[in-house]
Amino acid sequence: MLFVTIAGSILFFLLAIVIISLPFFFIFIRPAIRERKLLKTGKDGVGIIKDVRESGYTKGRRIQVYLIVRVQPADGSSVFETQATVWDSRINPVLKEGIQVTVKYDPDKKTTIFPDLPNFWTSLGWIRKNGKTGANMTR
Repeated sequence: MLFVTIAGSILFFLLAIVIISLPFFFIFIRPAIRERKLLKTGKDGVGIIKDVRESGYTKGRRIQVYLIVRVQPADGSSVFETQATVWDSRINPVLKEGIQVTVKYDPDKKTTIFPDLPNFWTSLGWIRKNGKTGANMTR
């Protein structure tokens, strides 16, 4: 009888951990896996930011923004417009309407793009060529 109670408690505890960790997976892990896959297998393109809207989410000095991007694929196929969600500086935002960024996009699902922001920030002097950032991400 005692064994059943202990086994039931352990099973309940493990089930609770799985249920609690599922939102964490879908919010943080799954998007990172998609982005990594897109960086490896995605097609190149050049995007022009048409609109920047703040989402309201912040992390320290960063704010999450929604970008409406018009993408010209590098292979010459037709131009398309889509949305991306990225993080930008709250103190000195660099993502503004009219700025050109390189992007990776999924050719099968053109609504999925990933702006190649490290190259963009390197061109602005925000990230040094060796990939290290300044102490406060300023020029």
